Order: sequence, then structure tokens, then C-alpha cells
Amino acid sequence: MAILQETSVAVSSIQDPILSDSTSSQCEMPTRIEYDAEQEKRIAFCYISITEGGTRHCIEQRIRAEFSVSQSTAKLDYDIAIQRLRDEQSDTRQQLIEQLQAIRLTAIRKAMKRGQLQTVSILCKDLGAVLGECSVEQLSLSVPSLHIVVENQTASQ
Repeated sequence: MAILQETSVAVSSIQDPILSDSTSSQCEMPTRIEYDAEQEKRIAFCYISITEGGTRHCIEQRIRAEFSVSQSTAKLDYDIAIQRLRDEQSDTRQQLIEQLQAIRLTAIRKAMKRGQLQTVSILCKDLGAVLGECSVEQLSLSVPSLHIVVENQTASQ
């Protein structure tokens, strides 16, 4: 029990120079970016504008008109909103691919039980395409090549 108390005293007496300095502004985690409420509103507005359509310039102009901010602020908000959209779309795409693969595997099992070999063949081809089996790189490796070699017959006569 005495060792435990000594350890806790030793650990509690350690001070972090960044956190103990009252003038330091580095208290936040560097990987997490926090935005103020006004910037979140602008980013949300920009995100909605992107999903509704329009060019980058048009959306930035809408942000400037709606919130009375500078061009550089509107560009920064647009960049943040478009990155959020890309992240969301890539996550959604991955989930959809996984669901489609599960549906294809189930359909293949059912078609095999019923003896529908043509259906199984088509589903296996689709499954392979998603996994990259029919990618351009794979197809270029499987293309047959023809090599013709002509020997000089006049020199041998």
C-alpha cells in the first residue's frame, strides 16, 4: 500500500510545461480542429450549397453575400465543406460496396442451389470486377501476344 501511495505522489508531482504555463495557448490537441459557431454556420451553409449544385466561385459568392466575409474566408470554408463531403462520400461508398458484395454472395448461393449457372457466372464476373479482377491492369496482363520470327533463308542456301 505504501508503494502505491508513493507512486501516485510521484506521478502527481510531474508537471507538464505546456499545461502549467498560463500564458501558453497550446492546451488543445493539435489533431483536433475546433471552429467557432459562426464558422460552423458558414461551413454548413456551404455544404448545403455544394449539394444543391453550383460552381466553386458561385458558392463562395453566396457565402460572402450571406455572411459578409472576405474572399479568403469563403475559400477556406468551401475547402472545409468539400473535404467533409469527400470524407462522407468515401465512407458511404465503402459501406455500399460491402452491402452489394453481401447481396451478390447470397444471390450466388441461391442460384447455385437452383442450378442457374448462367446467373452464377454473371454474378461471379460482377464480384470479380469489384475486387479488381477485371481491371485494366489485369486485362493487359492476360492479353495474348503473337510473336513472328522470320529467319533469313537466303543465307543458308
